[in-house]
Amino acid sequence: MTTDDALETKPEFPPSDSAAPQSGQAPILNDAAYKVDERRRTLRAAARYKGRIEISGYAFPVMTWDVSTGGARCSVQGVFPPNTSCTLYLTDDTGKEMPLPCKIVRSNGVDTRISFLPMKQGQKDFLTALTNRFTG
Repeated sequence: MTTDDALETKPEFPPSDSAAPQSGQAPILNDAAYKVDERRRTLRAAARYKGRIEISGYAFPVMTWDVSTGGARCSVQGVFPPNTSCTLYLTDDTGKEMPLPCKIVRSNGVDTRISFLPMKQGQKDFLTALTNRFTG
């Protein structure tokens, strides 16, 4: 097979299970090899909201990068240990502020990931309204 022949032959993507490798070729993987491991269980909306996060009585200003009903990614200065309990205060477009119970998942001094803890129905509705605004 020449180089020109190899360029004309396009591999199947993802390859089917029935396709057998030819001599000297790497084995063809099944479809499972192409699936991305997704841990997120809720739809995340790229949404910028100003707010604050309170940890042990101290408040830190935040700006969200994205928000879902399961958690949020925030820009906040400070490194916080994983599993630290905190409260994220977000304000919607009408000016209504809502405290949302959460815990730190990871933090590196600029980017902080949080996971929401069980909350009251009014808090869930507030959060759902924020995310639905951007996800339709």
